[in-house]
Amino acid sequence: MLVGIGDDGAVLTVPAGHQLVVSTDTLIDGVHFPRGSRADDIGWKSLAVNLSDLAAMGASPAWASLALTLPNADADFVDGFMEGFGALAAQHHVALIGGDTTRGLLSITITIHGFVPEGKALLRSGASVGDVVFVTGSLGDAAAGLRVLRSMPSQSDDSADQQRTQLIARLNRPTAQIAAGQILRGMASACIDVSDGLLADLGHVATRSAVGIEIEIDRLPASSALYDQFRGDQRVALQLGGGDDYELAFTVPPAQVDAVMRDLSKLGCGVTRIGRVIEGIRDAERRMGFVPVSLNAAQRRAVLGHPAGWVALGFGSGLSPVAPGTVGSAVAALIWLLLREVDPVLIVSVIVAASGLGVWVSNVAIARIGVDDPGSIVWDEFVGQWIALLPLLVWPLGDWWIVIGFGLFRLFDIWKPGPIRWADNHIKGGLGVMVDDIVAGVFAAATFAAILAFV
Repeated sequence: MLVGIGDDGAVLTVPAGHQLVVSTDTLIDGVHFPRGSRADDIGWKSLAVNLSDLAAMGASPAWASLALTLPNADADFVDGFMEGFGALAAQHHVALIGGDTTRGLLSITITIHGFVPEGKALLRSGASVGDVVFVTGSLGDAAAGLRVLRSMPSQSDDSADQQRTQLIARLNRPTAQIAAGQILRGMASACIDVSDGLLADLGHVATRSAVGIEIEIDRLPASSALYDQFRGDQRVALQLGGGDDYELAFTVPPAQVDAVMRDLSKLGCGVTRIGRVIEGIRDAERRMGFVPVSLNAAQRRAVLGHPAGWVALGFGSGLSPVAPGTVGSAVAALIWLLLREVDPVLIVSVIVAASGLGVWVSNVAIARIGVDDPGSIVWDEFVGQWIALLPLLVWPLGDWWIVIGFGLFRLFDIWKPGPIRWADNHIKGGLGVMVDDIVAGVFAAATFAAILAFV
């Protein structure tokens, strides 16, 4: 760094033989950290999540800029924030080179800069069929900590209280695996940090690498605190979809497995083999929804062992070996055909009730299957399809128009224009399962109404 804070901008020099890695993250009060969090914890976490991006690239941290938005001038908050931020920055030799402060809803934006030897950056796009999938540390603690904070369980024995404290600490003060990322340079074929949840993040690797990834659920690493405080399906759901762990998930060619295990074991961060890279579904098949149902026998028994599971799976239509979403939509259209003479007010009431019911049954199914938003959950397609057909209550034309409404819903559900794609990527759990198809149904209904108005 040639010029830092004090001028209109920083003047920086990248060391010879290195490339600059830059990442930006914004954290918002009540979204990325619980409301009422301590200022020093917010400062720590704000920098940690950015450092984790550098870790996933195999980079060494160097500089950071900070934009801090506060509802009111609050010197105590700023002091606490900078205490947490500064403590973590000192650990990783990160220099604060500038930033800004403004008034508004509490949010923090940090841009982090790091160095990586030329051509050695870890990417998401390098995984190959046959590679082994690993993860550092343990999974699910941060999401469990958030659940502990929200549920406020009654006090019990000292050991339970200590375990809850450990889980909350993983949420508030994550550890960026910088050293592990640097070790993986030249050995890992692809890497990502686990911020949105293991399934979602490995899904990004699979997409960028054009492969599939098979996870062995029984191998997922769990801390003793998570193991003791959350059992069975709850624990697995947290490990697979919880997010905020900021561990590294990565793929390794078979020839490098022993070296990776040896070097990371020496580091002491923990490393677990959790799966393998397999052939992926072709992009065209993925877009059209022709994805085989991945539920194994145990998952089918678990989800169908609860009445909510039958509803979530569309009374069995979600178990179709191909295109379960399309099959679910078709069944919903057939039900509409049978009920087309029912009072329109009753139909609308049923759709509203079915939407709320869908959040609950989807949450039950997700917990029992252990996968966030599996393709076999099709109740969301039922509801979205019924919404798409609502214009037929205003323009009661022939039955063949139901086919047009069916086609429009499948178009928007597969195409996923902006708002639908945003909902699909950012809203998790049972609500996330339902919302994107509800929005797709609204888009389809609006288009359908425009068509019918001209008929």
